[in-house]
Amino acid sequence: MKRILVIILYFSLIAFISHAQIPNVLPPKFDIANFEKHQVSGDYVFTLDNGDRVRQYGDKSSGFVEEIEQKSTPYGYHKEFFPNGILKKAGPTFYEFGIGIHRSYNEKGKLVDSINIEKHFSFSINQLIKEVDSLYHINLLDKSHNNVRLYVILFADRPNPFYFIYIPVETAKDSREIEISGTNGQVLSDKIVKRQIKPTE
Repeated sequence: MKRILVIILYFSLIAFISHAQIPNVLPPKFDIANFEKHQVSGDYVFTLDNGDRVRQYGDKSSGFVEEIEQKSTPYGYHKEFFPNGILKKAGPTFYEFGIGIHRSYNEKGKLVDSINIEKHFSFSINQLIKEVDSLYHINLLDKSHNNVRLYVILFADRPNPFYFIYIPVETAKDSREIEISGTNGQVLSDKIVKRQIKPTE
């Protein structure tokens, strides 16, 4: 009798779990009240306890943006919010440009789309970091190289994406521009670009 009772309880529990409603966990909202309290001319910048820098900007008509920049690396996170504070878009960044998975939500907080920005890049960011360090002795993870700008470019109408690295030289009057294949890591172009100086400069 006890064995039958245990079996009945077991299957009752399974049935309960299978029909239980899993709560819809919504992404965190933008704290509009806190932003309005601290913003200056629509901009609020502060530092987290771990040293990461956060910048928030926007308004109730167009929505809000939050950019998180890690203290010691060029990695970060970008978020966009609807005017009501509901998360609209979110994804990681590298030198302020989107990488990895970026997700989009509707005004009710429901996930509606997910895009892998690096989908066509078989040569990864980590491989790029190692390659640039090996070829040019530039550590892209070292933020002390403030004059290094990395652009991750992917053209929808081009089969071969590439990384574009912009390095100002000679007090930013000229620049070194490097293109590296996002497919195999091959250096496609490496040149010094002379800035055209106007007579008034």
